[in-house]
Amino acid sequence: MWMLLNKLITHYTCGHLIVNGCFVCYNGGMKHILQSKVINRYRRKHRWYNVSKGHTGTDHDYTYESLPSPVTGYVVKIAPRQLEMGRCIYLLHASTGDIWVFAHMKSNRVKVNDHVKRGELLGITGNTGIRSSRPHLHLEVITRRPVNLEDNIMWRKLWNFKGYNTNPVKRLKFLYKKYNISYDGVQKGIPEPTWLKSPIKKIKKIPYPDWLRTKK
Repeated sequence: MWMLLNKLITHYTCGHLIVNGCFVCYNGGMKHILQSKVINRYRRKHRWYNVSKGHTGTDHDYTYESLPSPVTGYVVKIAPRQLEMGRCIYLLHASTGDIWVFAHMKSNRVKVNDHVKRGELLGITGNTGIRSSRPHLHLEVITRRPVNLEDNIMWRKLWNFKGYNTNPVKRLKFLYKKYNISYDGVQKGIPEPTWLKSPIKKIKKIPYPDWLRTKK
């Protein structure tokens, strides 16, 4: 019954979906990670003085929004539900061995062994996990070899994956600049998926009658 009601609401709200009482915009509402606000930056714990706690990724301001994949050529390795990070998605690159982690998800739209392309819907961001105090996205990247993007490189072991942490935002910008990829919009130059198109046609503007216009 709820699935049928949800479909009717989605149809009559121009492609919107209700999650926890909030409207999630599917029709043109997919915001790229590089277009979102970073609310908690990537930082490394001090080598000698344990003054500040390190943060292995970046937290982005997403409030129950649809999340498109920023990378392509990856496979969903695992999609577990962890205690601290909540519902997660682990994307693995077969050749480079890079791991991209998306944590605190409300729901996942991909399954294990799915091949993910750039702009494809990964899921809905949320507030799952005991380390999350508000709806947001925790983005993390683990590489096999240290990347010479910055000096703040940390050794990381997450789940069964071992490697080096680096700043995911700088990593994305580096890859997009290297391969000349634009992130203005979800998929530039690629036709919009059919499920993103609104089922309701746009209403044409009716011209204002001349006899209603006030004469000078």
